[in-house]
Amino acid sequence: MGFPEPPRAEPPHDRRLIPRRAARFELARERLSGEGGFALVIAIGMMLVLSIALTSVIGYSKASSNNANFSKSGQNAYALAEAGLNNALSILAIKRADTTAMAPQPDNAGDTNSTVTTYQGGGTATWGGSFDEPTKTWTIKSIGSTPNPTGPSANDVTRTLWTTVQIPPPPYSFVSLNTLCDKHTLTVRSSGQLTITNATYVDSCDMGHDAFDVFGTGGNITAPSIQVVGGWETHTGNTVTVGGTTCPLLNANPPALGTPGTPTVGCPTMGQPVLGDPFANVKAPSLGNPACPTPAYGAAASYSPKLFLKNSITATQTTLVVKTATPTIDDGELILLGTEKLYVVSGGGTVNLTVQRGALGSLAASHVKDTVEIKKIPVTGTKGTAALPASCSVPSGTVTLDPGTYYGGICIGVATGAECGNKVGGSCPTTSTATANVTLGTGTYTMAGGGFFVCGSSTLSAPKVLIYNTQDPTVSTGAGAIDQILLNTTGSVSLHPQTRGTYAGLTIFQDRTLGVIGSGTSCDTKGKDGKTATALQQADIGLGSMASTGANGPLGSLSGTIYSPSSRSIYSDFVGGTANLAVMTSCILIDGGNSTYDFHPEGLFGVELTVDHVWG
Repeated sequence: MGFPEPPRAEPPHDRRLIPRRAARFELARERLSGEGGFALVIAIGMMLVLSIALTSVIGYSKASSNNANFSKSGQNAYALAEAGLNNALSILAIKRADTTAMAPQPDNAGDTNSTVTTYQGGGTATWGGSFDEPTKTWTIKSIGSTPNPTGPSANDVTRTLWTTVQIPPPPYSFVSLNTLCDKHTLTVRSSGQLTITNATYVDSCDMGHDAFDVFGTGGNITAPSIQVVGGWETHTGNTVTVGGTTCPLLNANPPALGTPGTPTVGCPTMGQPVLGDPFANVKAPSLGNPACPTPAYGAAASYSPKLFLKNSITATQTTLVVKTATPTIDDGELILLGTEKLYVVSGGGTVNLTVQRGALGSLAASHVKDTVEIKKIPVTGTKGTAALPASCSVPSGTVTLDPGTYYGGICIGVATGAECGNKVGGSCPTTSTATANVTLGTGTYTMAGGGFFVCGSSTLSAPKVLIYNTQDPTVSTGAGAIDQILLNTTGSVSLHPQTRGTYAGLTIFQDRTLGVIGSGTSCDTKGKDGKTATALQQADIGLGSMASTGANGPLGSLSGTIYSPSSRSIYSDFVGGTANLAVMTSCILIDGGNSTYDFHPEGLFGVELTVDHVWG
């Protein structure tokens, strides 16, 4: 019998529990209800914090941008200052030690006493220099200035740079480079006075006291220094003056070979080492397209049917009438009447022609109607090219030639059809009645054979050129062979170098491997005949005759550097005067009376500016 299950115990129930919890909930709700404004304050505070943070970010970004802009402006100002330095250097490359060529250093940006250059974008460079004569050194100052990015009222951003530039004087500007121990590689004749304002060097190793010589009575060589590999001598009381003191040893009695560096006062220093070619690494100009191509003509042939004159003409008449209308003769054709050649200038296609008489060196003559056949001279090709060299001939008129390669050279001032060069049976006399006025435009003129000649009474204006003398590599004989550079005219000559570019300062440059006469004839033999035609014809570079240009005489017509190092090539001066000219050739002959080579060191070809570091 089981026992009855006791009744289930109920958990105690505190009837006060619910009211207490409800009371607390109600209290919290009431408190929250009473703090609704506090949430707004928190929200506003958070917005304020975010605003401050955003403002800080914006401010920082703006400051960074301003700093970047200011830094960029500083870089621009630096670049402008560099541009000013480059402007100064470009002037010094030309003017060298000429203190009138540059304004003083600036005190501030925009200094009107200096040079102010404005560039695209509004920036400027204010620049100038000062020159120290004893050290031949320029000090260049350049201030770059650009607008301040912080606003128009702020001072411009500036940067200042400095550099020093030294103008090294050439050690020698009058040099005989012949090392073959020839006698008389530097010769003064006809009692001439040769004055050289810079140091002189003679490479000849001849120990018979003949490396240079002075002939005549009363002749003299004067230079600040004269250095000789071998010996030297004078004749008949002629003298040598070195550094302002006349050498006491005269008349073929120079001192025995002395210790290098300890010469007798006033005398040349003997026993010196050979002076190497100073421009041995200078690249020669490249040959290019023909600069003066002209038609090449064949043998005269009859028209079909044959043509005759309708009317007789005199030797001076420039119009003619063809007897029949066909076949026609065109403008530009070259025709033959007897032995005379005539260019058809106008009227082609008709029977009434205007012609140029005595073309291609032929002689104008009278011609009888009906009996003199008119023949055509056909064009067979082009000459003045590498394959068919021929001189670019200017017998008369006013002509401007352009830089380029002249296959067969340039011949100015001889009769139409005549030649200038010896290699083609020509000559270049002053007695020619031909007169041409020729201008050479700025640039390099390469004579690929044929040489360069100014003859008769012609004039030459060549203010900024290089004449390079070589041969035609395709046809190296006849008109393609190297020939003289010869100025032999009663007219005026102006020949000066370019002031910019690769060959600035170089006026004449002859192929270092070629000579006009060749190395088989010594310098002494080429120059010993004095002013005779033979001596003039043997000169590689000859100054035979030029009209005076004023107080400096004919020699004053030239400036720059003449460079011809080929074995036994000879430079001959038969004119005299004063020139701003350096000469560096194998042999030198002075036979023009009194010649002064007053060379300005700042213009010597091959002497580079020495630029120190840039600071600032």
